[in-house]
Amino acid sequence: MVEHHGANWGSYIWGQLVHNTHIERMWVDVTNSFGWKWALFFLNLEADEGLNHQNNDHLWLLHWLFLQDINNNGTGFQNEWNFHTMSLAEGNQCPADLFLKGCLQHSTRGIQLVTRNDQHYYMNPGSYGSEVDIKLAEAEEDQLEGFIHTHGIANQMPACLSNIDSLPPDCPLSAEHMGQLVNELAPLFL
Repeated sequence: MVEHHGANWGSYIWGQLVHNTHIERMWVDVTNSFGWKWALFFLNLEADEGLNHQNNDHLWLLHWLFLQDINNNGTGFQNEWNFHTMSLAEGNQCPADLFLKGCLQHSTRGIQLVTRNDQHYYMNPGSYGSEVDIKLAEAEEDQLEGFIHTHGIANQMPACLSNIDSLPPDCPLSAEHMGQLVNELAPLFL
């Protein structure tokens, strides 16, 4: 991505594409399962019903009316995915079973727990922490145009990732008007 678009574009994909194919495939499945349905619905509201995605009042109403349904679709997809059967050399298994099997075989995903009773605990406290923290600390000297070249990794990783705040818009209605809206719509949802 950095080579294609250049630095400072907020690109998140680095490394060979083979490392990202699973998540890319997951997004295809999410879109095909329920994402496209909601996208088309909202696009139709914009084209035919005057929905303005830049109007906070419209966004609040969309959240109030549909966010729980979208989240329920996401949870349904998650449950279907976690328990779908995969054909593997060692027999058919689902992702949830593979995760549990991995936890049982490798404890906490291969990370060895070091406690205060361990003789090495107090010897080098700086070596404890996440791998990312250690790599970022090692690479602080190698900053180049907002990117860090991490030791042992041939590709560049952004020094910090973009943050998108997605706070729900404030309700534009008074308590009285909100009560009227609830009373008008309640029969439709019974």
